[in-house]
Amino acid sequence: MNFQASEPHDAQMPAFLEEAMGISAEEFYQNTDYLYVVESEEQVKNIDPDIRLIKKADVRGVIVTAPSEKYDFVSRFFAPAAGVDEDPV
Repeated sequence: MNFQASEPHDAQMPAFLEEAMGISAEEFYQNTDYLYVVESEEQVKNIDPDIRLIKKADVRGVIVTAPSEKYDFVSRFFAPAAGVDEDPV
């Protein structure tokens, strides 16, 4: 498969997003989605975002990611505006 790549770039985080995620981002980027980088794998596992607020985003979804202790990184993807509160994969 050949997917079009889209490089993330620095962006201004929408005011509601940190409230929606319930934790602060260490880094924040945007391309087709928001890339919300947090400090730890544990934070990614335990995040319980406010889906109603995420739906206000003007992008397809929000990727929450962090470095992993066992793998390169861990991530979760939330896209309520696209009809997927959280991607189950």
